[in-house]
Amino acid sequence: MKTGKALSIVLALMLLIVMVIAFAMSGCAGKEEQEKKVAEVYDTSKDAVFAYLNIDYPEESGLQDVQNQQVYSIDKTMSPMSILISYGDSNGIEIAVDAAGAGYVQGIGGVFENDFNQPSGWIYVVNDENSMEAAADYKLSSGDTVTWSYVNYTQ
Repeated sequence: MKTGKALSIVLALMLLIVMVIAFAMSGCAGKEEQEKKVAEVYDTSKDAVFAYLNIDYPEESGLQDVQNQQVYSIDKTMSPMSILISYGDSNGIEIAVDAAGAGYVQGIGGVFENDFNQPSGWIYVVNDENSMEAAADYKLSSGDTVTWSYVNYTQ
């Protein structure tokens, strides 16, 4: 009889240990799941503004145009120049600008002014409207569309 009672006690203790381990593991899994939900809910892009970027390369370059690429700005300031440079930095595309920093783009993706036509170079438009403001000075609003195009100035 003592053997049966000892066996019952051992089984009860083993069951208790298994329950404690299961409870502890479910608490850990719950914490990990809770942390995952927090990460899913917090989205930094909701704190950022963005603009759409298009780049129209000359046909002779053989490069594929960029269409409706969203470029985000966490600090909420954007210009045609800043989103072009940000896009270039994040995609390994060379953006060459004037040394004076006046907002003049000399080349995008290895395509420079006067490469295919003379005189030619890069211009930008915002929401299909031309601007005479320097590309670094024009203040964009979230959702604006900026298109950089390589143009022949004599046409």
